[in-house]
Amino acid sequence: KKWLTSSLSEGSFSLEDLDRILALDEWIAPFVSDEAHTSAYSGTETAYFWRKVELAFPDLMEWLSDADQVEVDHLRETLDKLCINGTHSQHILSDRRAGYLQLIAEADRSSIMYWLCRAPYH
Repeated sequence: KKWLTSSLSEGSFSLEDLDRILALDEWIAPFVSDEAHTSAYSGTETAYFWRKVELAFPDLMEWLSDADQVEVDHLRETLDKLCINGTHSQHILSDRRAGYLQLIAEADRSSIMYWLCRAPYH
């Protein structure tokens, strides 16, 4: 299967393990197909957003596989909102927050984002 790495073949797996892998492959196939809207070959803004998330948080896939459903739901809702805002921000001309990014020095943006996540509601 194309989404599996070669390291899979290095281990020894039971027939039950292989059955689970094949079931997972059937389930995940529409999402990893070359034609999927978030595939590695997709030029959509959504695909670009998810590639940036994966690069920024390389351990996120492991966390997602271990997190409970409530945590995953919260993260999905947040990332979906970020994706929609990011991919459609050029259409939000009247939003007073749209220009804040240009006011903050690039070197300080991560620190200010950290502070915004912890500051009382503003």
